[in-house]
Parts: sequence; structure tokens; C-alpha cells
Amino acid sequence: MSSPTMAEKNRLTPKPQGVGGFDECWYPVALSSEVARGSVHGCEFLDGRVVVLRAGGGEVSVLSAYCRHLGADLADGDIRDDCIRCPFHHWVYDASGQCLGSEVGDRVPHGTSLFAFPTQERWGLIWAFNGREPTYNVPTWEEDESERCYSTIMVADYRGDPFLAMLNVIDVQHLRSLHGLDVSDIDLKTEDESFHVDMTIGGGDMGLPTMTRHAQILGTNSVVYSRTSIGIDMMSAATPYGDGRSRLYLVTAGLHSVIPAESIVQKVADRQRMSEDVIAQDIPVLERIRFRVDKVTSSDRGIVTFLQFVTNYPRSHPSAALIA
Repeated sequence: MSSPTMAEKNRLTPKPQGVGGFDECWYPVALSSEVARGSVHGCEFLDGRVVVLRAGGGEVSVLSAYCRHLGADLADGDIRDDCIRCPFHHWVYDASGQCLGSEVGDRVPHGTSLFAFPTQERWGLIWAFNGREPTYNVPTWEEDESERCYSTIMVADYRGDPFLAMLNVIDVQHLRSLHGLDVSDIDLKTEDESFHVDMTIGGGDMGLPTMTRHAQILGTNSVVYSRTSIGIDMMSAATPYGDGRSRLYLVTAGLHSVIPAESIVQKVADRQRMSEDVIAQDIPVLERIRFRVDKVTSSDRGIVTFLQFVTNYPRSHPSAALIA
């Protein structure tokens, strides 16, 4: 494989998130376990801050964090009748972000509302879509949650954009050299909103069992592993926040139909620890990398194809005026 020209290198190096907006993806903003019923939880997201409201019935909403009056952080507010009450002047917002009024009785200006992100809760994660309407479904498996035993954690925090964690899924050289894994039978293909990889993988210092697996990268920040021959699949997703950092979440899920009930919890826990060990090897590299495409080899075919997908991916930032 010949090395790209300078113009091709520039086209293959994604601009940092925030330049021209953020990729239009589903992003996990919090663990489900972080947001109790009848509570509000604040977190950094994109280049600003959001709040997650969980109503008494369990429904969740992701909203811009700052009151439209004088900008108080609504994460410091309280919940009244499934609405957020601002801690400063007690303006009240419902789950759609609409301001319902203030306790002093002044008329609230027309159009006073928070930005409401499209929101879903799946597999122990609360997801927000960066855009006014989702362009694809939230990452998931075919099975219902009751058909899997799963564990969900925030596994890492690193300096860099979400695509870097996804690049590791198909970076064959890194799988072989950094992790010592045997990788073969690699097949790649792209669709409109996703990127697919099939491979056989195993070995390494962690003793990863040899298995075939299918990986679907959704958007530029999430990967869903499925069809794994050992019956345990994984999902990971990265969320940009702050000054060029990302949080990486991990779901490890075993199929009740494949793994005996008496061993499934332990097998899921063991597989999660293996994934944590692999990711822990990646993080020091991600913290210090100055990513750019320079010289490439035949093993980098998947990297080049994925970077073409990433650099052409749509961006927007409809919440920009309200979350920062």
C-alpha cells in the first residue's frame, strides 16, 4: 500500500471535535446508576454542560444545564413534580425543557426553554444524540436486555477525540504489537452510518480465548461486538467533553441462551476485567498521541478506510448557545 500524498494525509486526519460542530452521534452522558428516580445529575458534554433528569416514573431527559434567567447550574436545583427547580430564583422547567414559570409570579418571556437532546436509556447507559433528530438507532443488540446478563462501567478517560478509541477496533498492527493478539480472517465494509469488521482474534498476555466476532462501529464513537463465538459480547462508546477529552464506557453482556446460569455472572465479570486490562494498555498511548496520518502500510487498509468514513461524517451543534 503506497503512502498517501500530503493532500490525502490532510483529508485522512479528522479535524478536532468542536471544529465545525460535533459528530452527529449517540453519546452516553451518564451511567443509569448515577441518576436515581426523582433526581437531577450534571455532567460535562461536548463543549459545555448538561443535566440528566430522571422523573419519579423512571423516564430520563437530557437538557442544557444552565437556567435561561441568569445562568445558574440546574444540577444544583431540586425536583418538584418531575420538574427541575432552579436553585437561584426558582424558575421551573419540565422534562421537555420548557420553562413553566417562576415562584415570584413574573411572566416568563416567550420561548424560554432549555435545549432538549433526543434521549434514550439502554444497557445501563443514558444516551443523548447530538442533533435535533437522531439519524440512526441507539447502539444495541438484537436481544432484549432480559436475555443478557450485563455489566456497565465508565472504563477510561483520555485526551483525544472519540474516534481514536474506535480506531483501535480495526488497527491490526496495534492489536498484534501492543496487545500480542493473534488476528486473522479480517473483512471490512462500510454502510451509510456504520462501519463493519469481522475477524478471528485471541491470545495475548491476558489469555483471551480465540473467537470469531463481528464489530459494527456506529457513528464515529460507538462499537457493538456481536456474534461472538463464546457467547459474551461487548459494547463501548466514547463521549467528548471539556478541552479535547473523552470518557469511554463499556458494556459486557453474556447471553443466557449460551452460558449456564450458575456461571454467567462470573464469566461476564472475567471478560470485563480482560477488556479493562486491554484498554489500560491503550490509554497511555492515547494520552500522549499527536494523531496524524503519515506513513502507512498494507496492514493499515482498515485504518485508511475508517478515517475516510470519519472525515466525511456530518457535524452540527444545535445546543451551542445553551450548554456553554
